[in-house]
Amino acid sequence: MKSLLVRGPILTQSGYGYHSRQFVHWARELERSGRVGRVVTECMPWGMTPWYLNSEDHYDRELIEYSLSHSTETAGTFDATIQIQLPHEWDPGKGKFNIGVTAGVETDRVSQDWIKACLRMDRIIVPSEFSKKAFIDSATDDYDRRRLSKRIHVVREAFHPSLPELTEGEIMQDKVSGLLEGINGKFFLVFGQLTGTDASNDRKNTFNAIKWFVEEYGNDPNVSLIVKTNSARNTTIDRKITVAKLDACVKEAKKLAGVEGAPGVHLLHGALTEREKRAIYMSEKNAGLLMPSRGEGYGLPVLEAVVCGLPVIGTEHSGYMDFVGDALLPVSFDMIQVPQVKIDGRVFVPGCLWAEPHESSCKEQMRALLDSDEHLTRARKSAGAVLRDYSIDSVVADLDSKFTRDMLG
Repeated sequence: MKSLLVRGPILTQSGYGYHSRQFVHWARELERSGRVGRVVTECMPWGMTPWYLNSEDHYDRELIEYSLSHSTETAGTFDATIQIQLPHEWDPGKGKFNIGVTAGVETDRVSQDWIKACLRMDRIIVPSEFSKKAFIDSATDDYDRRRLSKRIHVVREAFHPSLPELTEGEIMQDKVSGLLEGINGKFFLVFGQLTGTDASNDRKNTFNAIKWFVEEYGNDPNVSLIVKTNSARNTTIDRKITVAKLDACVKEAKKLAGVEGAPGVHLLHGALTEREKRAIYMSEKNAGLLMPSRGEGYGLPVLEAVVCGLPVIGTEHSGYMDFVGDALLPVSFDMIQVPQVKIDGRVFVPGCLWAEPHESSCKEQMRALLDSDEHLTRARKSAGAVLRDYSIDSVVADLDSKFTRDMLG
């Protein structure tokens, strides 16, 4: 019987961890159907993100228990491997047939080390056409470009299966209820980790999102901003660091905008359950997701917002353009060089470009969203196709059709 290794940050609270658990789900289905006789999981760390070893959600709990029960000796060669990591971390010596999975980068190109790593694997999976293009365009000669084009495939990432299944009664039984009840009028939601030290190098562009909100609505008691973020691990110390960063950002924005009052900027820190996420996305007070990002390999919060029928104010660029559809209120942008302080030669390479959203365009879309219910109606209509095509069952079916025959013979 065939053996399969799933290698990645399976038990971490990270985007790569979330994606890894979807491949564990696929491996479990392959084992249940008898197409794989032995599944082994290799649970890797992921930067500074905390581990994810307990969940109230049945789906997550099953995958955690399955991963732990199948985490055993990984020496030797497997018939096939699925490795969900950055490309330079892939090890083609682990298997006879190796699939590398990566979100790629959020810029227009990748490093030559990553191109070489891709050419050592049998297949590469990326979550978006944007990410695929960045890899192919980065190949330096036609021969490597042709080889890479044959190996790299786009397989969409699924939304969490519990997200659309929660009932209204379940939604409000969570720790965010008090925060939502204390907000007057409408709020915008910013969702994502702080990824830089200041507004110029923060890839998620959270600092500018806060600044632009304060300038537009700092004196309006009926419009608030919820910032779901963290700086590193979701610890008490991390919360203190994050609070200090946000306080400094709001203070500077108030000074520049001449705002004297206390704008409604609320921090939501720490990991959220699917129930808590849905409570925020589905709140009748939520005007929309504010995402003026400089680049996303995929954009899971955007997918979650679309699944919940929420409008998205986002840069008209990068990974989430595959699925955001009519839910998007597009923010115009220019392509600029990534600041030197971000260049590490591995993830961000010299000369790479990312998007610089236009402040005026973002503010215009914020006003447009609050001025009309049309955008909410369009977003809710967009949810149907995404619910169908981005479900875990649909994604696993796509993986089966594209890879199982070649991977397992």
